[in-house]
Amino acid sequence: MIVFSLTIIIAFFSSPIFRFYKESYTLSKKYYIYRDLLNHVIDTSDSAQLALIPFSNFTYKDIRIVIIGESVRKDYLSVYGYPHETTPFLDRTQGIFIDGFISPSSQTIFSLLRMLIIPSENEQIGYGANNAVNIANMAGYETFWISNQGSKGHADVAVSRIAQKSLHTIFLNHSEWTASGDDFEILPHINKILDTQYHKEKLLFIHMIGSHPRFCRRVENYQFRFDLLGNKDANCYLSTIHKLDSFIQSIISELEEKKLSYSLIYFSDHGLMSSDNPLSFMHDARYQYRQSFEVPLFVLDSDIHEHIVIKRKLSGFHFMDIFASWIGVETNMTDPRYTITDFPEDTDIKISDGQSIRSYDDLQDNPVVTSKE
Repeated sequence: MIVFSLTIIIAFFSSPIFRFYKESYTLSKKYYIYRDLLNHVIDTSDSAQLALIPFSNFTYKDIRIVIIGESVRKDYLSVYGYPHETTPFLDRTQGIFIDGFISPSSQTIFSLLRMLIIPSENEQIGYGANNAVNIANMAGYETFWISNQGSKGHADVAVSRIAQKSLHTIFLNHSEWTASGDDFEILPHINKILDTQYHKEKLLFIHMIGSHPRFCRRVENYQFRFDLLGNKDANCYLSTIHKLDSFIQSIISELEEKKLSYSLIYFSDHGLMSSDNPLSFMHDARYQYRQSFEVPLFVLDSDIHEHIVIKRKLSGFHFMDIFASWIGVETNMTDPRYTITDFPEDTDIKISDGQSIRSYDDLQDNPVVTSKE
């Protein structure tokens, strides 16, 4: 009996279920540490350290849009080479597509804190006032934030603290887990912003629920379905990417119908890892695979009239450099060499779990899956 009990105990502690709960506990513990620190310092006035000057070769737009995607892995988009047509609109549209963008983390909170805030010297993750919204405010934009993620949920607070710095903020849900999953509910709010006159250039941030796990819930009201990967959940993941494509197409169509000049940047916070038997997609909580960090980054612009692919490694640690030049400013805390159309190739790219720094080059491969066989 004792031997049997020990066998059961050993089996449990070696099981995927135990590893899942252990990793969830570790991530939750890290989350609360960084949430408390963020809440303490996000309102501090370190923006006084930030100096802005106009960026050369800047073109005025009626509106600039930043779309933050969720859990979208680059290699499942046909615009980046997936053999099945998951992004029919993006496949044929004009724009600049970066093939080599590496997210700083495989977890939303760590990734977006590092991409949307300029860190102080020697800081792995940024805190304080030097975030994308505050910089846009300082540069004279009328700023908006629309989110289909939560404002008060377990993993939401950090990003919502940044969002609330915008001049106009709309949260469709209190928590990501209460989200309907229908990003198309954002569109009427976008149209209202487009139709309202302001004295300043508009800059709109959109935070999608996108391909957040529980994929089938995200496409409950979406008619297009795939039947390629052998199980419903995995096929729903492909459908969420097709829905992303349709969402962006709807925005571009509205902008063009209203004859507005625009520039739209999309990037995803992180990708997902896949596992077999059965095929499933999940957060890479142990930071094992390159593809969990390889995410789409592209810009669609009313002045870009060709489909351009830039195959070059770009660390997400440099996103704020690109953002600053894109909104037309240089700062004493960003690198003007990084623009959306030109940037040096990054080497020795780092990733972070919020506490430690690792090398992207040390990660394993997690190959893309194209069929059920």
